[in-house]
Amino acid sequence: MKKRIISMAMSVVVAISALPLFSSCSGGIGGTNINQELVKNLELDQNDISILVKPFEVINIARNELNSKSNITNEDLQNFSNTIYDAFYGSKDNESDASDISNEKHATDILSEKYSNAAENNEAMRTQYNTYETVVLNGQSSITDYHLGEVDVLMGGVIRYLPIMRYKDAVSFLNFHSELLYGKEMISEEEINKVSENNIRTSYKDNLKITLSKILNSSAKAEKICKLTMKVWHNSIYKEHDTETDAFTMENGSYFYDDFNDALKNLYNDTTYNSDISSIKKEQEDITEIVKLMKDVPEEFSSTYDDLKQLYSAYQTFSGLAVNSSGSYNSYSDSVEKATDEVIKYYNNLKLYLD
Repeated sequence: MKKRIISMAMSVVVAISALPLFSSCSGGIGGTNINQELVKNLELDQNDISILVKPFEVINIARNELNSKSNITNEDLQNFSNTIYDAFYGSKDNESDASDISNEKHATDILSEKYSNAAENNEAMRTQYNTYETVVLNGQSSITDYHLGEVDVLMGGVIRYLPIMRYKDAVSFLNFHSELLYGKEMISEEEINKVSENNIRTSYKDNLKITLSKILNSSAKAEKICKLTMKVWHNSIYKEHDTETDAFTMENGSYFYDDFNDALKNLYNDTTYNSDISSIKKEQEDITEIVKLMKDVPEEFSSTYDDLKQLYSAYQTFSGLAVNSSGSYNSYSDSVEKATDEVIKYYNNLKLYLD
């Protein structure tokens, strides 16, 4: 799955700090009385403004519908998140051929174009433009994740993200724009938490299945890295040839390094290796957030959270060994073997709840 460039939640914090917070707009969210400094800086006309405010009208209707539900399912969250992104980017699924030909513009198109124009001879506006483009790319990445998730399901698997986390990303994207246009968030943290608690209770079994899948997939990546680390370590010590490790253990492909630390250093500096490590670190963060969300356990699954915490602890140990190898070769190998067994044991315990 295509990875988000950076966490949407973090990007919005950075983005809002990079763009000026305007207080010139009054009242609530919605309507054409938007930030006048923004209008001036970006040279927005009335047609631009009407396009920019339209998403908030559409989203507010969907928001009220979502909040009225006593049981918020994963599908409800997906639909609401899609409504947010479709409102700002436009939904090609719903556009006619005629609208495609006319190159109909949407809110993100307007802001990207206007920021780009304003940034041509203005350093401050260039910074704001770069910030906005990061937000736009994050949103596009979330849309891609959704469509890839649909493919996962069609192939008989499960989606690789928790819908409540995608909902939070979408709301962060929405709140960024409401801060930009109206100087305030459209959806509060309190509302987000209420939706989250409702959804976790309603769709606990499905969310548990997604959580286990994420932990298992990340553990498989960690296992791959640990095995490669041990192989490089072993072959460097015992000077054994292997097509997978020779690039790390041999100098210029001619002879083995005297010190195995030189071989490990080559591995640690490898681009692919570092990319895999970065991926695992991101997954560690995601899984930590997911496990925190899963604490709202319905009565039917009351005993699962303790088991999930045990699996999470085992996963953290295992993935930590992939990210940071230390000790001697023997102690590291023993730790990897023990951590692998722990992850498998606790994963199998939790699988019983899904059968």
